[in-house]
Amino acid sequence: MKKQVLALLVFSVILVLFAASCSGGNSGSSLYPNDGKPDAAEIFAEECSKCHALDLVKQVSYDVDQWETAVDRMVIKGAVLNDEEKAIVTEYLIDKYTK
Repeated sequence: MKKQVLALLVFSVILVLFAASCSGGNSGSSLYPNDGKPDAAEIFAEECSKCHALDLVKQVSYDVDQWETAVDRMVIKGAVLNDEEKAIVTEYLIDKYTK
């Protein structure tokens, strides 16, 4: 009987920890700290740094069309961006890094 209670307790703790990790521990996404509005720099840092150093953007000399193509290419390669985030990141790169 004690083993069953202990097993149930352990299972319950694991279930609670799993549920907490899935929810992120807060009501909003970490990419949307400003009243649910996406933050371009945060999205860029979160997604782009998964595959390469963020300083890479400082090393290229892209115009508007090239940034749009680059972001499209990264999405095809696996960057997880919805349409809104893709537009936000593209605009961020164009505003901040177009030469």
